Amino acid sequence: MRNGLQRRSSATETTHAERPATAEQAATPPLSIPAPELLRRALLGLVAALLVARPLLGGADSGLLQPDAGVGTLWLVLLWLLAAVAWAGWRIWTGQTGWRRGFVEPTLLALTVLIFLSVPGGARLRQAGWLFAWEWLAVFLAFIIVRQLPCSERETRSLLAVVLATGVGLAAQSLLQAALPIAATSVEPIVGMVHGLRATKPVNAVPFGDAATFAAYLAMLLPALAVACFLVGQTKGGLPWRLALTGACLLLPCLALGLTGYWQAVVALLLANLVLLGAGRSHLPKSALQLGLVVSIGGIALVLGLAATRGDLAIWWRSWLENLAISRQVIEGNAGYGVGPTAFDRHYTAFLPAPSAHRAGAPANFLLEVLAGCGYWVLGMLVVLLAVYVWRVWPSLCEPWSASEEAEPPAPRPSGLAWEFYLGGTLGLTFAILVQLSDETSQRELGLKAAPLALRSLVWLAAFSLLESIPWTPRWRAVALFGGLAAGLFCLCVTGGFLNPSFALTLWVLAALALQAATRDVAKPLPGGRLATLVPVTVLALLWWTYLLVFVYPIARASSLVADARRAYPEWRNVEEPRWRQAIDRRHPLRAQHEAARAASAFLQDRILKPLDEAVQLNAGGIGPRAELAYWYGRSWEVFALMRVPADEPLTVREVRDVQKAQANFALQHLSYGIERVDPPGHLPIGREFYRVGWRLRYLFAEQPGMSPEDRQDQYRMAANGHLRQLLLGEPMSPELHFRLADALHRADPKDNVEWRQEAERALELDRQASAGPLRLSAAQRQEIDDWSWMP
Repeated sequence: MRNGLQRRSSATETTHAERPATAEQAATPPLSIPAPELLRRALLGLVAALLVARPLLGGADSGLLQPDAGVGTLWLVLLWLLAAVAWAGWRIWTGQTGWRRGFVEPTLLALTVLIFLSVPGGARLRQAGWLFAWEWLAVFLAFIIVRQLPCSERETRSLLAVVLATGVGLAAQSLLQAALPIAATSVEPIVGMVHGLRATKPVNAVPFGDAATFAAYLAMLLPALAVACFLVGQTKGGLPWRLALTGACLLLPCLALGLTGYWQAVVALLLANLVLLGAGRSHLPKSALQLGLVVSIGGIALVLGLAATRGDLAIWWRSWLENLAISRQVIEGNAGYGVGPTAFDRHYTAFLPAPSAHRAGAPANFLLEVLAGCGYWVLGMLVVLLAVYVWRVWPSLCEPWSASEEAEPPAPRPSGLAWEFYLGGTLGLTFAILVQLSDETSQRELGLKAAPLALRSLVWLAAFSLLESIPWTPRWRAVALFGGLAAGLFCLCVTGGFLNPSFALTLWVLAALALQAATRDVAKPLPGGRLATLVPVTVLALLWWTYLLVFVYPIARASSLVADARRAYPEWRNVEEPRWRQAIDRRHPLRAQHEAARAASAFLQDRILKPLDEAVQLNAGGIGPRAELAYWYGRSWEVFALMRVPADEPLTVREVRDVQKAQANFALQHLSYGIERVDPPGHLPIGREFYRVGWRLRYLFAEQPGMSPEDRQDQYRMAANGHLRQLLLGEPMSPELHFRLADALHRADPKDNVEWRQEAERALELDRQASAGPLRLSAAQRQEIDDWSWMP
């Protein structure tokens, strides 16, 4: 009886197990995701956030050389290191020992190591060079993680969609900014004076701040977007609205490319098409091959003909040759070791043939750019890396297509929300918006700048949801991405931007996706077993801590302190300084003058000097804080120097003079210390901020009351023959600097008029040659030259 009941129970259980699930049971949520898989998907979301955020900060100063440079890029590099540590830890947790091997990864690692080694020997601005090297390490880690972390075709598609949607969002932002231009923002006068900036800062319509680099970026993405449209059109049962929206994703970058006016990118796209036709010549129909050749060659001839007709070709050719010639002079002047990847534009101006000549931030060729920035060894390794990459991918592109690959592409991916990519993309968009709006103070400017950023975010979400469902096959993905890489490199042959971290990150992420699609490498166990998984997490953790403690924390803290000090600049200029000068100018009693001077000095000490001094101690390699600190020490000395002390109060006189001497010496010590750190003897003045502050302080010292005529002339002479002449080494074609030199020489000795007349003539001649804007002398400067009464 018991056995019969057991058999009946077993049969009942079997019947229940085989019975189809009801609708209520089907709606029951599945079991929770295992913790290791949840961590892996969270890492995919973090990678998506970082891939979105970095190109959106394309105009950011990776070397932190500009006075308004934010520290957002530092946090992005730190997060890449954190993602690498978490990925290495996940491999230990899950016992993963497989690795997609190849020759590209070790070659890219060797290139990264050489970039680090080039900083001590070549980079003049050491801190900027180190920061760039860490940015390139983040590029290497991104390449590795994108190659190794995805474990399904769907995740690879999603990563590609993340990159493409970012480009579509940037294109939409640039179009809106061109249609609704934002007025130039004002620059804090004291910051502009110290750093030699214009009174207003224009807002670029292109997100990267450089039309040529942005054009190369768009050209790199356009082939993949064009293939996406083709695949959507080839899908059976595809909805027309999907094809229209995918076409819109292609149209936006095309319009943005036209906005840049960089017709060379169109030529690069047609050249990339010739490369792909050469790869597929063995399996393409003869008619299709002939049509592609005719379209590509005819398109190149048409674009070049239109450019020649409009005169653009001749203008570009002259400026390109001029850029190459000046780049060669910069390279030869540094013995092939490179001036540092972020310092080229500071050397470039010393070789300009005319004040109206084109001022480039990088050589007009990516190989020369690497040579000028990092030296011969890095250039050689880059050539090897590109050769190894093409050797790995090209044979796969030339293989005949199988019947399944030539047939209709597979159906779109199964339904389901890729939540990690949506969440990661949203976080990346939010981070970029916060960084880009962090320095805005005006409510009007905030609203104007927020509009294109909000549009960019909406376009990204829409584009990603559409592009993530594109029915890619590995072969089509490899063809599209390799064509984009070829187009980007062809663009870089005639422009700079290869060392731009935003462009480099996108380039090598697309290279990783193309390599994975072309080779279809399978993960194989590494020799060494578990030890091979323990070493990477240890090394990456050490790198993370090193970067955090040596760079991120001190620089971020120093940046916050500098921001605190700069917020007090307007208050000093508008409130404290007029109050102190009023007490001095109106000949108030000595006690009132002394109290006003002490109050002004206390304001400078507490609100400006103290935070700047702490910032310099934290960030010893920073240029801006040290130059501003020297300037404000001079202003603090001026507070007591302008007091008119009667001779019958010797104690007060002694006290005031001691304070004057201490403040002046401290200012000059900070100034000379900064110059020695940045500009070794016999080199061009990379730290121009220090020389600019130097002649300003000399003027300040010379104009103190009670100074003898001889001492006054000495101060003007030191300003002219020391600081101003050093500034002219870096920018000899500046009319404004020649005027300042003439003014200092004139003040030093008006009777000995030969030198200052020559400099004044040079300033006027350069002013006549200058074509626009910041290079021209002001009306007051021209009037002052006329007032010297030497002109005929």
